[in-house]
Amino acid sequence: MMKVKPVKLGKTERMSFSHIDEVISMPNLIEVQKNSYQWFLDEGLKEVFHDIGTIEDYTGNLALSFVDFRLDKEPKYSIKECKERDVTYAAPLRVTARLLNKETGEVKDQEIFMGDFPLMTDAGTFVINGAERAIVSQLVRSPGVFYGDAKDKVGNDLYSATMNPNRGAWLEYETDAANVFYVRIDKNRKLPVTVLCRALGLSSDEEILNFFGEDERILATLEKDTTKNQDEGLLEVYRKLRPGDAPHGGVRYQPDQHAVLRSAPLRPVSFWPLQDEQEAVSGPPHHRLCCR
Repeated sequence: MMKVKPVKLGKTERMSFSHIDEVISMPNLIEVQKNSYQWFLDEGLKEVFHDIGTIEDYTGNLALSFVDFRLDKEPKYSIKECKERDVTYAAPLRVTARLLNKETGEVKDQEIFMGDFPLMTDAGTFVINGAERAIVSQLVRSPGVFYGDAKDKVGNDLYSATMNPNRGAWLEYETDAANVFYVRIDKNRKLPVTVLCRALGLSSDEEILNFFGEDERILATLEKDTTKNQDEGLLEVYRKLRPGDAPHGGVRYQPDQHAVLRSAPLRPVSFWPLQDEQEAVSGPPHHRLCCR
């Protein structure tokens, strides 16, 4: 039996025989923004503190770690007061820090004030210094490996590969007309890829050749490489990432040989999106440079 329902159009009411609604109800257009920011407050901040990990002093005797955090339930000022006072609508962020003395075994926990953390209003906006602003979504390139090839002016083949991690530093590999293999870390100046290999543990020429094979590109890159061991590789990577900032001597004085890399602006790289790419690659080990 056909269902008849009244539909109001302005001041006029008519009977409708349609099977679907005349007007689709308005969806919540800011639901994505609000859910995303709520996830950041609940889970994202945990990941941030987890990424920081344990902070040690230069002697290695004291270790500072973050145990937990909380946001005060009530913001300092209401939204109306923030606009009147030209302040930010925010709530205090408090973190429970743990200090460990490795020599004595003493552990001290203390809640510290980290700062005021901006809060999102019910309208999906932020009040920053009294002005209400909205965050616009941004397109981000998907994580994975992207390959490219081109020809130089004389027709030589040039190859490139870009590793986009889920988060962290980008790695861009490229070759030149002389078959030298270079890498750029986070859009910085390029350096021979063997320098990065040395910094990551393949310190000698023999180890690099055993790992990648005697490919002409690797041999040409080794000739261009001025570093000879892991310490020199670490320092060279540090200089490229922080030009003008003198290395603090971490390689010399700290037992951990990766101290210089830890002080550089590198973050953990998620390689899980590269699994399928790695399984699809076949051939000698030196062909898998971008997928390892």
